[in-house]
Amino acid sequence: MLTQELGQPDWGIWLGVFDNQKAALALDRMARAAWETDWGLRSIPADDPLYIGDSYGHGSVWPLGTGVQALACYRYHRPLQGFPLWYELVEQSFLNSLGHVPEVLSGDFYRELDVSVPEQIWSSGMVITPLMRGLLGLEPYAPMSKLRFAPHLPPDWPRVSIRGLQIGRSKLDLEMEQAANQVTLGVKTSGAPVEIEFGPEIPLGSGEERSGEGLRGAGVRAMLNGRRHPVTVEAHANDLHALAKFSADQSTELVIAFPPGVRPWLPNAPLHIGDASSGLRILSSRLDGRTYRAELEGVPGACSAFEIFTPWQVKRVTGGKVSAHHGDDWQFIASPNPEACSPSAAGAYQAWTLQVDFAP
Repeated sequence: MLTQELGQPDWGIWLGVFDNQKAALALDRMARAAWETDWGLRSIPADDPLYIGDSYGHGSVWPLGTGVQALACYRYHRPLQGFPLWYELVEQSFLNSLGHVPEVLSGDFYRELDVSVPEQIWSSGMVITPLMRGLLGLEPYAPMSKLRFAPHLPPDWPRVSIRGLQIGRSKLDLEMEQAANQVTLGVKTSGAPVEIEFGPEIPLGSGEERSGEGLRGAGVRAMLNGRRHPVTVEAHANDLHALAKFSADQSTELVIAFPPGVRPWLPNAPLHIGDASSGLRILSSRLDGRTYRAELEGVPGACSAFEIFTPWQVKRVTGGKVSAHHGDDWQFIASPNPEACSPSAAGAYQAWTLQVDFAP
């Protein structure tokens, strides 16, 4: 029996080989700082006795494994874990020749290993695949002229456009826009109609309500080409999605409206060659009524940044403090002792809870 923890099971998690409970346990563990650096996923965790950060395969960071981990996180609706992994790959495409992502990096410091191939095609491919199949959640099925589009669009991305998406004999142009209380999808189709299942992430607290029949979206409404259209709400452990199905023919517009809620986010931190990891890790994220909680791992004195996009008013914060507020953008310093932190602080990772209470 293999007792050592390895990163390769994330392939099976992404592809749905394991049941939800096993996948959740593995992703919970691999979200921690022992596994994740600020530039990707280690091949084995740093707390393994056999860990060597500068080895080829016993602690190093492979962009290939980082991309697959991002895909696994998005499959299980963990955007606060998936997006940083994908964005690290985007940053690595600027390390050398543009678009060239190296084979392997150190697990201790942000640098390529001496044995690394400077351009590895599967590393570069992981810039595109987690974007298309993870963040944007595009799953075309050409034989049946169907498309599932379940995006986890970052809250500070106002729109995304996808041009010339081929589905069988049809070609689609998609234009999605999001606001605090509305998501709009425009579809232009050349060819036969395409059945679309659209499931965008919406803010936590956007009208979800428990009833005897399960979860329903109180106040969530959809209009298809100006007419009322069925829409449901899907709640996951770390996020919330609206879901509407429709047939797109020539020109179609779907508008999903909902009450404003809470969109937590982890801002991108600057990273330089030679840096050690000090970035925040989001282990879980949830909203209970008017209280938001995030289980974190980080360097306690490092003044780590965290954001929440919401029109709600913050009443009280523990495990951090408000550092700035502009409209719907609330910026926080996440630290057990935010009054005594320093951006240049170093030290061991620790776990704590960030709790934000909102006014009724």
